[in-house]
Amino acid sequence: MWMCAGVAATATDMLPQVTISYNPVLSGVADPQLRQEIEKSAMVFSKQPYEVLTIAALKSQLAEDMDTVLKLLNKKGYYGAQLDYSLNLSTQPITVNFMVDPGQVYSIIEFSISATDMNNVLVNHISMDLGTIGIQLGEPANMDKVRAAVKKLFVILSNKGYPYAKIQHEQATVDHDKKGLKVILFLNTGKLMHFGQTHFNLAPGMDEKFITNRLQWKEGDVFSNTKVMQTVEVLNNTHLYSFVKISRTPTPPPDTKVPITIEAAPANPKKFGWNFSYDGTLKFNGEVGWKGSNVLEDGDFLQVLGNVGEHKTGLSFEHIVPDILWPESTMTTKLAMAQIKWKAYSRFMTTLSTVIASPIVGKLMGFVGYNVSLSTIKPRSGGDSHSPIVLALPMGVYYNDFDDPRLPRKGWNAQLDIYPSMIIAPNQYFFQASLQQSFLIPLDESKKLVFSGWYNVGLSPGVGKGVLPRDKLYYVGGYGTVRGYGSQMAGPLDSAGNPTGGRSMLALGMALSYYLNPDLSFEGFVDAGSAFDTPYPNFAHRYFLGIGAGLKYKTLIGDLHFDVAFPINRRPQDEKAQIYFGIGQPF
Repeated sequence: MWMCAGVAATATDMLPQVTISYNPVLSGVADPQLRQEIEKSAMVFSKQPYEVLTIAALKSQLAEDMDTVLKLLNKKGYYGAQLDYSLNLSTQPITVNFMVDPGQVYSIIEFSISATDMNNVLVNHISMDLGTIGIQLGEPANMDKVRAAVKKLFVILSNKGYPYAKIQHEQATVDHDKKGLKVILFLNTGKLMHFGQTHFNLAPGMDEKFITNRLQWKEGDVFSNTKVMQTVEVLNNTHLYSFVKISRTPTPPPDTKVPITIEAAPANPKKFGWNFSYDGTLKFNGEVGWKGSNVLEDGDFLQVLGNVGEHKTGLSFEHIVPDILWPESTMTTKLAMAQIKWKAYSRFMTTLSTVIASPIVGKLMGFVGYNVSLSTIKPRSGGDSHSPIVLALPMGVYYNDFDDPRLPRKGWNAQLDIYPSMIIAPNQYFFQASLQQSFLIPLDESKKLVFSGWYNVGLSPGVGKGVLPRDKLYYVGGYGTVRGYGSQMAGPLDSAGNPTGGRSMLALGMALSYYLNPDLSFEGFVDAGSAFDTPYPNFAHRYFLGIGAGLKYKTLIGDLHFDVAFPINRRPQDEKAQIYFGIGQPF
């Protein structure tokens, strides 16, 4: 015989529950926005379906809702509001009339601020100019605004040397006769504080001097919380840290010097990077690199890159020293050796360069340096090889105002490069300059649809084409300039179909990108440009136009891009389409 344990169901349990339906009506409120907020906060309106088990339960819910709505109205300055309700049980469903008389919005008639130190100039100034904290007497007594004003008051105090200020006494009084609100704040500001000694809690191997050079204050300065937050922002913008925290002692020190503690952890940047690419003209190429930080224990970087492929085979060493002259200035020294095969020529070159960059104003940076290159250049169209030694003094400025350096969706940047150069033995001088700019404009609030544009102009004023070494001429075409044409092919060609380059160039493009998510985006683009034999771009000259589409995807093994582009004004030497593919994990 089978048996089961449990509690036997009674006849009452088996009967279905009977509910009472009701129809809520809000009366007495004309303001549409206020009606919406009341209906959203009161359960009798917001709960669906409009059903209760008993009339008693309905009355209990209405009583709770009246308390909730009264608090909402008081918060908005309706301190004389009156609420009531009535039930019409003869209708089906029952009619619930939720009656609200908001009355008049009370105003702020007094906002008094004083301190234990009656001679505190800052507090006295704020109390006489309440607009400093966003308060105007006579405005609606909105409690959210009052709280925001109190918060702003303490922000001002913490930025003017009073980080330990606190409220000794506060009082808010409603005057129903005058239909107003009186607010009284009595503060204990404490002593005027200054920045004290800075202590570090850093991971092993991290450079204290690098951080010290970026502090936005000096020991002895009047304490300012804004300067603390600015320092955190500056350090985060270096992308060297995964964690930055700057804190002060929680209680006031016995003197007026506030000790500061800085904690930071390295960003643990990738020590190895790699990239594999395919280009319809340049074919298969690979790059692998190693990057070390704080090699000389002064916050420096050492980067080694090796290239192997059908386009480029080479090795380069790059050393970056921060704060070389003053904070945020850098010195970059690079030694490179490579064999490069272009459509116009092949070249074996060795270069040594040093460039010093420094901020000028805000985000505007300037740079100056030298570059010495020794090349053996062999033209593809025949002719003698030549091996010029070129000394250049590169200089210029650049500006970057993108919203996110790693995944930008809005902003712009620009760079101006100037290259006074000299060919040694025989001594010949030439001058070149280039200007590049790009921008991103989001077309929706979520920044999923982004319009982008760019241009690149190159000039060689005051020098003949025959003076310029083959590798100093300007070439257009391929990934990075005009997609759809082979590398260097969007410009003049010789009788054999090889590019001859130009003394100047102009390339520009625009694209529309759609981000499905932070890892995947699709893009449609149009590129145009050409190289010219004239020292400046010739706008009457023929331009080459390419259109295409592509995608970018952050995969588990690396960042991938894939583009297909088509030449519009195609010549016999041009392919019907160009494919560009790359995947890798950059530093």
